Amino acid sequence: MLEILLRARCFPTEDREKVGQAIIRLFPDAALGGDDPVIGKASSAVEFGEQLRRQRIRDAARVIMRRGAVGNSTSFKLNKQVAAAGKISFSEEEHALGDIEVTIISDDIDALIDAIAPDTRR
Repeated sequence: MLEILLRARCFPTEDREKVGQAIIRLFPDAALGGDDPVIGKASSAVEFGEQLRRQRIRDAARVIMRRGAVGNSTSFKLNKQVAAAGKISFSEEEHALGDIEVTIISDDIDALIDAIAPDTRR
């Protein structure tokens, strides 16, 4: 079982549609709701993993996802503005317009991290 929970603030200066599109670019199967925050739920990390591969940031992503792992889930934040361009940038600190908060829940979180962000150093 795989469940991806997504949350992003939508400030009055932002277009809710654009915030939703930022999420959809990385998780195309996400079902979205809410205005502020925009809440989403997805069941596939395929596009997210492909984007990690295309950007050649799988090792960095692996470190961040492992750092956020607790039990059968991992949590991390993505820069919302970068996601709007269809790219991935992990956020370690707060941004003025907020971030996309991602929580991935899986029966085997370690295997999932290995699948979407394999160790390329070997």
